[in-house]
Amino acid sequence: MLTRNAEKAAALTSGARAVTGDLLDPSTVRSAFQGMDGVFLLNSVSTTESHEGRMAVNGARDGRGVEGFGLADFSDTMTE
Repeated sequence: MLTRNAEKAAALTSGARAVTGDLLDPSTVRSAFQGMDGVFLLNSVSTTESHEGRMAVNGARDGRGVEGFGLADFSDTMTE
């Protein structure tokens, strides 16, 4: 699990490995997915959502050993 807040991640269920970082920071993306078998991306709906998604895909595929990638998109569920 990639989180910007390690303290909040510590309170979540066990069995997931927490990595502190930010999808908008290229150095985080280079290291965050190292050693992961798969990635499931669920990022918040924001003005940077598309950029974060591209960063995650690129970080996961660039020789990091990730075999599977899943994405949940909730952009159509937002109302104005």
